[in-house]
Amino acid sequence: MSFLVMARGAQYGILIAGMAGAILAFFVLIVGGPALQVVAYLAVGWAPAYALSAVWRQTRSLNLTLQVSVVLAIAIRLLAQVVITDQAALWQQVINQIEELWRQLGLDEQVEVLRSNPEILPNFVTTMFVLSGWLLAVLQLVLGGLLLRQQLDSGADIGRFRDVDFGRVLAIVMLVALTASIAVDSILLQNVGLILLAAFLVQGFAAVHWLHRRAVLPTIAVVAMYVLVLVVPELTLMAIAVFGYLDALFRIRRRLVRKQGLR
Repeated sequence: MSFLVMARGAQYGILIAGMAGAILAFFVLIVGGPALQVVAYLAVGWAPAYALSAVWRQTRSLNLTLQVSVVLAIAIRLLAQVVITDQAALWQQVINQIEELWRQLGLDEQVEVLRSNPEILPNFVTTMFVLSGWLLAVLQLVLGGLLLRQQLDSGADIGRFRDVDFGRVLAIVMLVALTASIAVDSILLQNVGLILLAAFLVQGFAAVHWLHRRAVLPTIAVVAMYVLVLVVPELTLMAIAVFGYLDALFRIRRRLVRKQGLR
């Protein structure tokens, strides 16, 4: 979707998406499947990427597009808090599955802690729903940009993933949100901080590839990072997110450019 919108325009992208959705729905209908449900899933999966790709095509700035996407994700999460009056009822089946999985992993104590504060898990699931849509859109943007760059002599005019920088403003917003969430014990602010943490996780990956591209990090270090993501994902992803956050707050890559003349 992102590639079509970036390469041929928003109208062409929505035309192809509509045709693909109609063809898929037709075959699902033939085999007796839920055609409308399939179309709805496609719309939910493609709509964010379509909108962000249109912004990217207009602005020619991947950084600005991703910054807008984070602000929109936070706005959607805040709106969900207002619109969904009973998140526990909405996600009850998902919550039951999470609790069952945790019990199978021997995390009975953690399940009881969550049950003692019934607002935590429903809010978390809502945030995960928003984050999954955001991450899917970001993935489509990155892949679409890579495909488009194959058709261009240079991709510098549309931005590169390794140059992604969410900026110092969002880094400060995250710090304020998390500090305020502790001060007033706000689950909602904690979830806003979680969305921003996911953004800086993306920046952390981008910064690592930036350092590799400029020969600051060897290839083995990048490979080791992805291996650790598979082996110890919690610690590794948190470390990458923290690195991305520090890069945004203290502009580590910009400092390296000034001090070492990296390009």
